Amino acid sequence: MELDWGNLPGYDDIKGFMANNRRKSQDDWNMIKETSAETLLGREMLKSRESGERSYGFRQIKSEESNKSVFVTQKGNVVGGGTYSVLNALSAYLRYLEGTARDDWQEVHDKLRASENRNGASFNALFGSALSLGIISRRRVHYEAIKYEKERKAGFLSPFGYSAATIAAAVEAVCSKEWYWILALRNQINNDGKQSTRIWRWNGFLIQYTVAGEDGPAVLLVHGFGAFGEHYRDNIYGLSSTGHRVWAITLLGFGKSEKPNIVYTELLWADLLRDFIVDVVGEPVHLVGNSIGGMI
Repeated sequence: MELDWGNLPGYDDIKGFMANNRRKSQDDWNMIKETSAETLLGREMLKSRESGERSYGFRQIKSEESNKSVFVTQKGNVVGGGTYSVLNALSAYLRYLEGTARDDWQEVHDKLRASENRNGASFNALFGSALSLGIISRRRVHYEAIKYEKERKAGFLSPFGYSAATIAAAVEAVCSKEWYWILALRNQINNDGKQSTRIWRWNGFLIQYTVAGEDGPAVLLVHGFGAFGEHYRDNIYGLSSTGHRVWAITLLGFGKSEKPNIVYTELLWADLLRDFIVDVVGEPVHLVGNSIGGMI
């Protein structure tokens, strides 16, 4: 059976449509980022609940306020402030196994337990923003962690691992960040005449993407599970040569994009794609996805 798809719109048709439909202002465009995928999903669940359909609850995180707290976000789960405050919180984090009678250290220990949704994930959750903002450097974290490890092991470092899970989490996190930073610097200028590899920082993490084409409708290619942006290496030039501007992104946790120790969900990747479209593409885009990339 043959299907009649009708006439496909061309580039001139799309330009005419955009001319007749005034583009959103920059402020309106950037406001798209203010609503997370989890919030949108929650709204849909509430609508379903009101209409009598089956719905599922979603998390509500209660924020705690403390005038002397080292946690600075509204949710109270991110370390911030000055360098001294962050170093103090890092000392508390590393010494979790020792216990403490100090209120400020006890708060860090409480947040550590709440953030440890997988082994070692609490470090990025608590200190990721401080590292990204430059309040404390990756090398300083590594120095403090190794220094404490030597204190625990009479000046020696064991070849069989670290003596505390918090030390291992801190060292592995900053070494991973350093590795992907070096990798990003090496790949930032990589243009073979057809497409270029670039790096975009999202929520403190390095995301690799490829772009080709100079004019025409915007197209964003999203790979599937276990793949990466190079999945579309044979499609990018073909699309760009026919009058399209083409982006191919490597999602967080895949390929040469950073792989932080966090919980990966479809909502996380949906937020990443939304912010990429707003910050990098800068206009409405045709989304092309393979496998889980199509579902997101």
